[in-house]
Amino acid sequence: EKVSRFIVGLMARSERSDTASAFEYRIRHRELGYRWVADNISVTSDDAGVPVAVVGNVRAVTERVEIQHALRTSEEHFRALIENSLEAIAIVNGEGRLTYESPSFERTLGYSLSDETGRDTFEFVHEDDLPRIQGIFDAIARTPGEVVHDELRVWHKDGSLRIIEVVGQNLL
Repeated sequence: EKVSRFIVGLMARSERSDTASAFEYRIRHRELGYRWVADNISVTSDDAGVPVAVVGNVRAVTERVEIQHALRTSEEHFRALIENSLEAIAIVNGEGRLTYESPSFERTLGYSLSDETGRDTFEFVHEDDLPRIQGIFDAIARTPGEVVHDELRVWHKDGSLRIIEVVGQNLL
């Protein structure tokens, strides 16, 4: 009954021949419990535009939906950890430019996040530390997965110097 009303409604909404629609929904399987399915339905109309047939294809997508949910949950947890951490976290591309800064980056160095994305990270480094840090960056860039710990002096927005500990890892 519900399926028939659904198909009739779909056919009524069909404004042209061969209208296709895709839906995902849960169904209850007698032995497996609730399962997710993807349903692709095409309405075929005659030359006058009157719907004459409905062709459907249903496939099981429970595993994909559950994986997507687990990934979304994991991303939400990770985002909450990063955005609420006291540690300043930055992602730097292969050219040494900032592509992401956590909110703590602004609290630590005083720079507005929106203003710093794309900025060369070496601009923050004290000139006496720059050759060493550039060398470390180059070494990390050549060795995927390697983790390096170091301390360096960086410029705060107010012009003062801050000594910070950094942990770098090549994830490219």
